[in-house]
Amino acid sequence: MRHEYSDWCTAAHTFDMKTNQTGERLTMVSELQFLPSTFYLALIGGADRYMIEQWENYNKGSFRNKCMTSGNQRFQYLIIPLQKGKHRSQSIRDVKISYDEDWITPMRHRLQTEFGSLPYFEYYIHGFEHILSQQWEFLFDLNAHIFGHIVDLVGLPLPSFTSRYDSYHLPETLDLRDRITPRFFRDQPRLMEPMDLDYFTFIPANTILECLFSYGPETELLLRKYGSYLKDNIDGLF
Repeated sequence: MRHEYSDWCTAAHTFDMKTNQTGERLTMVSELQFLPSTFYLALIGGADRYMIEQWENYNKGSFRNKCMTSGNQRFQYLIIPLQKGKHRSQSIRDVKISYDEDWITPMRHRLQTEFGSLPYFEYYIHGFEHILSQQWEFLFDLNAHIFGHIVDLVGLPLPSFTSRYDSYHLPETLDLRDRITPRFFRDQPRLMEPMDLDYFTFIPANTILECLFSYGPETELLLRKYGSYLKDNIDGLF
């Protein structure tokens, strides 16, 4: 069953962390990222419950409006330009995308250049291009539609939204807000190197598109295997 964003907003009701005090289930909370990394999605897959923060203010230096690819010159970013303003003090739901210049066409060209030779590129690219081309006003809405499309493709459950901005100090909660950032990956260089896991080879820091275009439906299995690996090797990462 495919999940549309409107269905997600209805079904993925807000979740109050203060009701989750059994200590038996792992809950993760993080910001909504643009075309998130394989590492990010594998962590989600390993959690019992996952929440998206919707009451935060925008912070620079994150993956909220960018994702990482390898490219021809080592690591590069695909970036969504934002309207000029003081985004740091602005609610994430109010941050607007800039269309002063055409960024969608160059991004399409980048995707074609970097991933066009991969076996599942033609199978998946049209769904992402359709979402990108819809001239979203707000960054949060674009990211939410892309995220809903990704979790549908890779078999992950829909997350919940936070009911308010809060600090989460419960032992069964992993607070990843502003933790999985470009700087985090620079500080963990092994996550920016190719990783071999069974017959899969991928770069954890790169956008999940790399795996989708390479392995197609088997990306779901890749995420399960990598999520299990991370559960056993997460010490020292956060």
